[in-house]
Amino acid sequence: MNAQQQKPLKINIGAVKRLKKEVLTYQKELQDAQDQVAAATYEPGSYEMKHLNDLRDEAESTLHDVERRLEDFKKKLRTALKDVETKYPDDELVIEAKGLLE
Repeated sequence: MNAQQQKPLKINIGAVKRLKKEVLTYQKELQDAQDQVAAATYEPGSYEMKHLNDLRDEAESTLHDVERRLEDFKKKLRTALKDVETKYPDDELVIEAKGLLE
């Protein structure tokens, strides 16, 4: 496989790996924020409660954004993979890309 064929695979493989890690991080952050809201003893409508709800909402919206970007890069990876998968089925980048898409 030549360098022009490897470049989009490497870029998209790296992006998918990074975004998968980010999804896990933001899922944990969202769960922590939800736990904090559930365990809070503040008055409903108080500044502290609003702040906790804002943190939860921000974590949720960030998670949705990262999941959307992950799907976009998976599509790009599928496209890049489609070009080389039949010619180089045993190439380590092709195998790695297929593993990430499963």
